[in-house]
Amino acid sequence: VVVNDGRSYVAISDIPTSVGPSLMPLLALSNVIGWVFALEQPGFRNGFSIIGGEFTRQAEVTFQPGNEKLIIRQEFEGTDELDHLVVSTTMDGRVPAVPPGSTVQIDPYTDVYQYDSNLITSSSTRYYTVTNPDGSVETRSYQCRETITFQSCQHDESLRDVTTQMLKVDQIFVLYDVNNRLLRYAMSNKIGDVNGGQTEENPCFTGRHGCDTNAVCRPDQGSQFTCQCASGFSGDGRRCYDIDECIENQQICGPNAICNNQPGTFRCECEDGYQFGSDGRT
Repeated sequence: VVVNDGRSYVAISDIPTSVGPSLMPLLALSNVIGWVFALEQPGFRNGFSIIGGEFTRQAEVTFQPGNEKLIIRQEFEGTDELDHLVVSTTMDGRVPAVPPGSTVQIDPYTDVYQYDSNLITSSSTRYYTVTNPDGSVETRSYQCRETITFQSCQHDESLRDVTTQMLKVDQIFVLYDVNNRLLRYAMSNKIGDVNGGQTEENPCFTGRHGCDTNAVCRPDQGSQFTCQCASGFSGDGRRCYDIDECIENQQICGPNAICNNQPGTFRCECEDGYQFGSDGRT
């Protein structure tokens, strides 16, 4: 995920060649990641800002013209120690066949999300084009109805002012890598006004700021902005470089522990025969 411009990339491994091509149109399998980390227009918030990374999602997909139906169930379990979002997915149903060697192009679309205290719903129709190996072209579509449930705090007011938002998805790329049995999706995502209000011209809100992927875009008046490197990185914002905490502070992990530098952060790991104390560093 490139958070500061709303671009998301999803790769799903170990997809059998018998079903891989037919799953290419199924952006509903991964577009929830785009909603979670969408570029936020002024006054609007993406999924992670509202409910975090722990929730349950069910998507009901109906394909046309064959009326094939598929149900996707996903459990999002938050982030692990490496800040990776943990998710388990099951699918039940049928999808229309896409011949091996075909390419798929998915049209840009909008998805309207409606918010309640413990429930978020959305509905959209998505169109896609299949170009077969023989050169013939087919245009198809499917409807996706999505339900997200989560546990909210009793006095949490984060949803009080959020009722409806629109997710705009474009620059969609899909590919099935036969040799590596990988299904790849990429898309750009913006969350904003359901009425399609005029997009702010500030580059921070359009994603055309040129800040490093490890930087935050800070809007100023008009089209002015600054790029600020994220915590754990240094630079001018256009180029950010990882700070090696292990070199800068060689005592950061304490005795009998080894410092392992990682992008934007570090980890303390115990030497053989030792285990962490209560501070997690010694």
